[in-house]
Amino acid sequence: MAHEKLVELIGLLTCGEVEQDEIEATAAAVLEAQEDPEFDWVHEMGTSDEQFMQIALMFELSSFFAESDKLDEFHEQVSEFFKNPLPPFPYPANQADFPPSAYFTWLDELLAARTPAFTLMLMESGVDDMLHGILVHRATSDRVLALANELGIEIERSAAMKG
Repeated sequence: MAHEKLVELIGLLTCGEVEQDEIEATAAAVLEAQEDPEFDWVHEMGTSDEQFMQIALMFELSSFFAESDKLDEFHEQVSEFFKNPLPPFPYPANQADFPPSAYFTWLDELLAARTPAFTLMLMESGVDDMLHGILVHRATSDRVLALANELGIEIERSAAMKG
């Protein structure tokens, strides 16, 4: 059952840009990651099975994620996913005037106005302090959240971010 849910989740996280056989292979790699010596370092962290799956999923889908510890660099990476880039990062005169929550609210409005509309989802790796974001079709975002919840994967809409 976890395999089918993971396959569906990967399909939604990759926005239909990956062939079904590759999605199946990715799901298998995620589910088998605990046996993969490449992930031995994750065992040393004392992670739960769900956290392990989340880290493996993020690793396997790394080319679909924007990742940075700086908001403006993160924005550039998100923008690069589009043929028609997003407006430039809105540098404020005072950084305190534009906390991450304000940025993500601004970005969500831009993504909602696209055709098709997108939602930026955030996941934490548990291994660093970077932002990890992945774009999904807005129409499927509720299903992404439901599947992730069923699998024990922590993911949230960026617009829901506090602080």
